[in-house]
Amino acid sequence: MSLGRTLLPILLLMGSQVLSDSFAAGSGNFHLPGDRLAPCPGSPNCVSTQANGGYHAIPPIPYAGSRGSVFEQLKAVLQSMKRSRIITASPDYLHAEFRTFLGFVDDVEFYIDGEQHLIHMRSASRLGYWDFGVNRRRLEAIRVEFDRLGPKEAEAGRTGS
Repeated sequence: MSLGRTLLPILLLMGSQVLSDSFAAGSGNFHLPGDRLAPCPGSPNCVSTQANGGYHAIPPIPYAGSRGSVFEQLKAVLQSMKRSRIITASPDYLHAEFRTFLGFVDDVEFYIDGEQHLIHMRSASRLGYWDFGVNRRRLEAIRVEFDRLGPKEAEAGRTGS
């Protein structure tokens, strides 16, 4: 058996482990200082309310009520969704991971703008170039569910009424 045939499987295994480790923890380049979410890359596998037009742009979610009640409502929406996991939660920011049925991870983040009463959001695939509209459909589904719950239900659920 040649040295090349022996080393190739080992190198492939090591390379897949490096890729797996680097993507398991996420890219870590999300919420930027202030009220900015990370910009979308040039590839069409990301949408954001803070994108400057084009394919990446999606409108933010307007809200009424307190930032705290909106935060709880948004968190409830994310927790109700399949294959989702909240990674980071602070009073005005949420970062969640969504796993596709094939095991790929998408990062979704939200910034709750208390001054403008808007929820800014971003959804991006960690791997690949195309997402076939998955990230846009996900954010639109979150918007629909958030609107369906409405601020009164979120308040009632939080107070135990």
